[in-house]
Amino acid sequence: MADKAIEFLLAHSKNETGDCQPLASHLAQTADMADRFAQRFGAGDVARLAALTHDLGKASDRFQRYLAGVGDSGGDHKIAGVVQACNLGLSGPVSFAIAGHHGGLPNFADVKAILGAGIAPELGPRLVELVSHLAFPSNAAYPAFLDSSPRETEFFTRMLFSALVDADYLDTESHFDPKKAEDRGDYPTLGELWSRFDDTYRSRFSTNLGRELNTIRQDVHDACLSTAEHEPGAFSLTVPTGGGKTLASLGFALRHALKWGLDRVIVVIPYTSIIEQTADVFREFLGPDAVLEHHSATQDEPGADYAVSRELASENWDAPIIVTTAVQFFESLFANLPSRCRKVHNVAGSVVIVDETQTLPLGLLRPTFEVIASLIRNYQVSFLFTTATQPAYQGFTDLPIREIMPDPSRLARNLRRVTWERLDEPLSWDEVAVRMRTCEQAMAVVNTRADARSLYSTLPATSRLHLSTNLCGAHRRAVLGEVKRRLQAGEPCLLATTQLVEAGVDLDFPSVLRARAPLEALVQAAGRCNREGRQERGTVLIFDPSEGGLPRGSYETATQATDVFLRAEPDTEIDDPEAQRRYFAQLYQACDLDAKSISHLRESFEFPSVAKAYRLIADDSVAVAVSWQKGQELLDQLRGSSWVSRADWRRLQPYLVSLRSHEFRRAQEAGLCGEVVAASGLWRWEGGYDPYIGLQWDFDTLIF
Repeated sequence: MADKAIEFLLAHSKNETGDCQPLASHLAQTADMADRFAQRFGAGDVARLAALTHDLGKASDRFQRYLAGVGDSGGDHKIAGVVQACNLGLSGPVSFAIAGHHGGLPNFADVKAILGAGIAPELGPRLVELVSHLAFPSNAAYPAFLDSSPRETEFFTRMLFSALVDADYLDTESHFDPKKAEDRGDYPTLGELWSRFDDTYRSRFSTNLGRELNTIRQDVHDACLSTAEHEPGAFSLTVPTGGGKTLASLGFALRHALKWGLDRVIVVIPYTSIIEQTADVFREFLGPDAVLEHHSATQDEPGADYAVSRELASENWDAPIIVTTAVQFFESLFANLPSRCRKVHNVAGSVVIVDETQTLPLGLLRPTFEVIASLIRNYQVSFLFTTATQPAYQGFTDLPIREIMPDPSRLARNLRRVTWERLDEPLSWDEVAVRMRTCEQAMAVVNTRADARSLYSTLPATSRLHLSTNLCGAHRRAVLGEVKRRLQAGEPCLLATTQLVEAGVDLDFPSVLRARAPLEALVQAAGRCNREGRQERGTVLIFDPSEGGLPRGSYETATQATDVFLRAEPDTEIDDPEAQRRYFAQLYQACDLDAKSISHLRESFEFPSVAKAYRLIADDSVAVAVSWQKGQELLDQLRGSSWVSRADWRRLQPYLVSLRSHEFRRAQEAGLCGEVVAASGLWRWEGGYDPYIGLQWDFDTLIF
């Protein structure tokens, strides 16, 4: 090194052992990691250059004084890196990544302003010397696929940003917290996991077919393993509820990843309750050390030796099997903050299973599938869409999707275990209750929390149960457990529930009643009827409530589209995949599939606006903590605290109930909510919590 003074330029201040981290070392180590992360999408040299330049501004006298503890602020250290990368021939995505590596990907105007600002004079000589020392890649160039459209460049920028910030976080962690870095776990290889899966599957199923249903499930499994040999791309698995999709899709993903040299399997599920159920099944076949659950309610067993590595892997998805929510997965693909984007580069080189794919919001379908297509074309990703009600995506995307099952309609007929009935005359809740009481075990699925509560009140007290989002997550899981116990024991069980049971929840009622709803919801409700084929036929009754209502927005639109479709085709078999395809095609023609103009925002490189607009669940809710069981104890522990930690929030997650903003405001005005800790944003429900129906309130003043 020509100037020994460069050895004393610092990237980070003293750690617990009193050591500072040299700037040149931090840049080089971050570059090595970023290079490795981005190789999956042909951008190793670009990521290396971004990493070598991202902290160049720390070479300023002002920032060095700050790191030495003799200055108040280091100033903005990003500008020098942005300008230097541009001087080396790479602006665009690299500029955005460097400019956003602390605060988040900025908008186009912010980066343009930085490029126009130049380098502060005090950086001059020292920066020149540092730059001459660093080994910049000589031929760094963007991948050719960026020329195809601005949206490809926009998504590449996010992937590059992810590789940079993850490498930056990891190297910084190794300096300040080497123990934490060491705890990042060693996981089994995908080859080991396939062996575990295949051995367990064979021991449980292959020699004990017997029943027709088990034979069909084996056929589904075999079809998935055969199709796994096909080259990467988009696949669909259209199998009725109870047909063995969960294990068959995992078998496909493991075999496909091994065949094509992919790194991990990511399973994307719409609801937390299904995630826990699915992850438990996966652990039975793969072992407790293989599966990372990443969602808000994750809670490992105390003392588990894999708990720490799971917590760390959730930051960047550095694990072979990940089970996560659709919110976590898809919103991260459109995010701009480092904490959300950090894991995105690890989606490259993955098999992604999107379970219950019909639950993706209509107004986001077009931008969602634009990014899915980018991942398949340019980032070595395969997607598998699994559901009993496969949407007609080809109606709005040119992405080729290969169906695994050779004849989904025939499979649906072979697995049909219910008789459908549709009523022309509306029913009151009392009339619905009368029909439910003709069976000892029956479930009625309605469309709103208020409807579920109203129906519940009409049922016999000795046999009724209630499920809705008025119950906290832990309470819902307890109710589901009691429902399953009663069903298995043959005890009376009349369940009034909202649609939260429809996608993937493992229930098996002999009789199901379903209020009018979108076609896919009708089919999903039927999937909770005679699931295991214990009767020759279960019964599914579709009715129109004479009271109550529908959730507004796309749910109401899809329900109305279903009404039109069923009137036009009164004799159609609702559970026939071909009928569903026709329904979805008509629905998509009637809807705006990019309701927030996200594609336009992406073309304008407005990263903060894209992140704000892309929300799978409308961001207008406020969570309130309830005093159900352990929730009371956790709230008591926080009394007198001055702040609420991230760990506190996670422990309380199973005891939270979400209210719409307008509901929350009215509850506040009525004195039903109180802040647990001042200015924490954590609210406690003061209006009472019923052990059966959850949140309580004055019906005359608050109707949620």
